[in-house]
Amino acid sequence: MRRVFASLLFLVMIMPACSGSKLSSEEPAAADSPASPSAKVTLTGADTGTSTAAKVGDQLEVQLESPGGVAPEYGMSWADKPVVDGAALRLVRSEVEPPPEHIDGGSTAYRYHFEAVAPGKATIRIDAVNPGEQAEQGPWTVTVDVSE
Repeated sequence: MRRVFASLLFLVMIMPACSGSKLSSEEPAAADSPASPSAKVTLTGADTGTSTAAKVGDQLEVQLESPGGVAPEYGMSWADKPVVDGAALRLVRSEVEPPPEHIDGGSTAYRYHFEAVAPGKATIRIDAVNPGEQAEQGPWTVTVDVSE
């Protein structure tokens, strides 16, 4: 019985060495590590007038909605193309998602996707379109400080 136990113990200890496995918890070398993943920054209507930070390679998404349940003559939407002042950000795409047909008076979702491409500052401005006299909606703006 002792011989069987000793043989099994020997196999357990030598098998990782034969298979090339390591018994240590060493981190892989830096050259083997993938580049650090980019972060995703999500901004909403509540973020207007603020500043935020990002790193080169980060993705930014602005999510805005038109007010739901507003009569068309007082309704508003957001511009299809935002204005970007500064070379630190690039507009990747913009999307408009109308409310489901079965929902009366639902709100339309507007999504704008940006990539931080260079260090520096950039300001995003998205204008309200046809806000009507009752809406009193100014442009949505955020300043982004991009670092390396």
